[in-house]
Amino acid sequence: MPDPKKYSDKNEWMDACMRQTCKVEGKPQDQSVAICLSMWRNKDKKKNTAADYIRKAALDILETED
Repeated sequence: MPDPKKYSDKNEWMDACMRQTCKVEGKPQDQSVAICLSMWRNKDKKKNTAADYIRKAALDILETED
């Protein structure tokens, strides 16, 4: 799957992504559009690591103990 962060143009990204999802992976067009649009919209969001989830869980526990 192409990396959406390497594209500055949405149309170029959609073309590359659709080629991958439809032609290579064989997904239906509507599903491919949904996948590609979702990836484009979320390309700048930080991915959480396992440490981030553990930190959040620990903070949640501490807040409930008060």
